[in-house]
Formats: sequence, C-alpha cells, structure tokens
Amino acid sequence: MGLIEQSAARLFVTDTDASTIVEIANPLSAKFDTLRPSLACRPRRFGGPQPSSRHAPRRGALTKIGARFNSTDGETRAVAVAWTGLSEPQHWSGSARDVDFFDVKGLVERLGSVLNVGVTFQPIVLPFLAEGQSASVVSGNTPIGIVGRLAPAVDDQRGAPRQDSIYVAELSLDLIATLPLDAG
Repeated sequence: MGLIEQSAARLFVTDTDASTIVEIANPLSAKFDTLRPSLACRPRRFGGPQPSSRHAPRRGALTKIGARFNSTDGETRAVAVAWTGLSEPQHWSGSARDVDFFDVKGLVERLGSVLNVGVTFQPIVLPFLAEGQSASVVSGNTPIGIVGRLAPAVDDQRGAPRQDSIYVAELSLDLIATLPLDAG
C-alpha cells in the first residue's frame, strides 16, 4: 500500500509541504504510520550486508510503479528508479565507472522518448537531493518529476551503503497522461 515510518516521509518533503503528509490514525506499527509521499522513499533496500569479495558486483537498480499520497492531491501514480554502484556490469576489457547524474538523466530522457513526451531539465533545490546534482523534469511548461542524487544525510539515515551515491528519478504518471504527445 505504501506505508512507511513518519521520519522517512519527512525526509522527502519540503518544510512547506510537511503538512501534506498523510498519517495513519491507528497504525499497527510505528514503522508503518504514514503513507509515502514519494516512491523515492524506498532506497533503504540498498542497505544491508555488502559483498565480502572485491570481485562481487557493486551495482543495483530498483524501479517501481506505484502510488504516493499527500493531503492536497490524494493518491497519485508515479514511476521511480533508484540506481547506485557501477553504471554497467564489470567486464575484463575495460574499467568500470560509477553511475552518475547524467546516467539517470539519460534514463529519464529515454523514458520520455518511449512515452512520446518531450522532457527538459531545470535546476532544483530540494532538501532530500544533493544541490547541484538535481533537476526538475519538465514537459512543455508542466513539471512532471525530479531527478538527482540523494543527499548524503538521507543516504545515512535510510541505511544505504556509504561508499556509493544513490541517484533517483520520479515521474508523475498522472501528469504525463494529461500531456499532449510530442510531435517530434
């Protein structure tokens, strides 16, 4: 359903949007007392034991299509990705490089192309994204999502591995459905 702990939900909203968090009146557990405001709240899955071998893969990507909730818009649908570690599998013929902002931005551009929706990017400052490595995803004049690197403080609080940066993107499927198809 999209239940998370309130402390995690607060990481993914601005101070002005904090009042839009939807709390559960009688939660079964404090870990599930709030409806998630963003699909990007879930990168905790990257945490846990790390490979002990230096040859073990350092690559992870999660995708999710699901619901997110706030008291203003109610339930909305979105697609999200979280990507960390190596940008591609290691191969004997070349050196590996870590995923970066431009990999995730390229993924969003490709998704826009597949959906026949033109996208552009504008710098954005959000408390849960690293400044200078984040952007608003815009189609025409309509902001339809975000892309960027999770702020290191969020990585730490969500239990993510310290050695890897986590890049996320989230697009509103409800807003995309209202857009005219790209003629290009």
